[in-house]
Amino acid sequence: MPGKNKIEKDPASGKPVLRDIVSKKPRPALPPRITKQVFPETPITIRKEEKKKIPFKIKIGKWFYIAGVIVITFFIAALATRAFSRAEIILTPRQEFIDAEEALGASADSIEDLSLEAVTLEDEITESGPTETSKDGEGKSSGQVIIYNAFSQTPQVLVANTRLESSGKIFRIKNQVKIPAATSQNGKLIPGSIETTIYAEKPGPDYNIGLADFTIPGFRGTPKYEKFYARSKTAIGGGFSGASKIVTPDSVEALMTKAQESLKNKLREKIARDLPRGIFLPEGAVEIKMELLEVDPPINSQADNFKIKARGTLRALVLEREEISKVLSDKYLNLKESEKTDIANLEKLDVRISGLDFENKKMNVKISGKAHFVWLIDEDSLKNDLLGASKGIREQVFRNYSGIERAEIDFSPGWWRFFPKDKQKIEITTILKENP
Repeated sequence: MPGKNKIEKDPASGKPVLRDIVSKKPRPALPPRITKQVFPETPITIRKEEKKKIPFKIKIGKWFYIAGVIVITFFIAALATRAFSRAEIILTPRQEFIDAEEALGASADSIEDLSLEAVTLEDEITESGPTETSKDGEGKSSGQVIIYNAFSQTPQVLVANTRLESSGKIFRIKNQVKIPAATSQNGKLIPGSIETTIYAEKPGPDYNIGLADFTIPGFRGTPKYEKFYARSKTAIGGGFSGASKIVTPDSVEALMTKAQESLKNKLREKIARDLPRGIFLPEGAVEIKMELLEVDPPINSQADNFKIKARGTLRALVLEREEISKVLSDKYLNLKESEKTDIANLEKLDVRISGLDFENKKMNVKISGKAHFVWLIDEDSLKNDLLGASKGIREQVFRNYSGIERAEIDFSPGWWRFFPKDKQKIEITTILKENP
């Protein structure tokens, strides 16, 4: 067909030959080919890689830091807990309640059932009390004075009934006294002196003058008058007439009885506090002797109240608890050779003393009542056996002690289950049963 292109065929195969068909219309111009690409100073791809890597590194470092803090904190907490941790061993020892009645002898020479020891204590006590109202009567004032010789280095004798005067009132000495001579020291005369009792010339309260200075009227008009004098050491009192309150011997004796009981209780408490552990003091094995040291004001003085000062000496015969427990347990219990017991309620049993002899240190003891026998545990040995023992071994340790009936371990703090390595951090608490 005229005006159209013929299809060209391959002579060998007879198939049409395909060739590029070029459009008659002009193609749009393409942009010029870039042969060299210019990049910014920091490539975009590199910035993207940095943005990805930086957060990843920070995240890993943060977790390592947190993990390290946790480990260190746990380690410190473990050390602190170990340092302050404690273990309390709560033991219930074997126990028996048995009706006992036994009469025993005790002496210091160990020939009796029990050995004893003598203890002596001494102390002073002051007691006050009211005076008694006497019947109608009268009494003279009295008191202690010191008479001085400042006259010469020669002793001076004052005969019985020598007068002493103070404020116009006359007092006398009952017996003769000899005033020592004055002495010379560094050219100065030191008076000699002697203490004695003076009594009012007349009865009645007018002669109750308290502390005072005295002259000796017999020396008046001589050089001795100024150089011989007296001064009271105690108040001059006790003078009365009519029905008055006075210090009587009976009131002093009654106050001494009160002082004796008070001092006896005081010394018993001191013995109980100061005696070594394991020593038993029976109630009746004590003796106290009292010595009156002072009555103020003196007997037969007029006063509403008075006081006494006394010294008490207490002697006691004490026993050893271990010996008492052994004697009674040998009779009432069938113990193994290594077992020992204590009588927990020994102080509550009826313990009676007879044949008390402080001079020869002997006495008889009768003990009766329901005795509470408690098996003794060697706590120090038990602690040593428990140190370093595992949980399974600890149970066997407790079983090795025949005196243990039940045992528990209480850890502190409660969540810390490791046994202490230090014996000082182990405490043992003993549970005693009630009398059934």
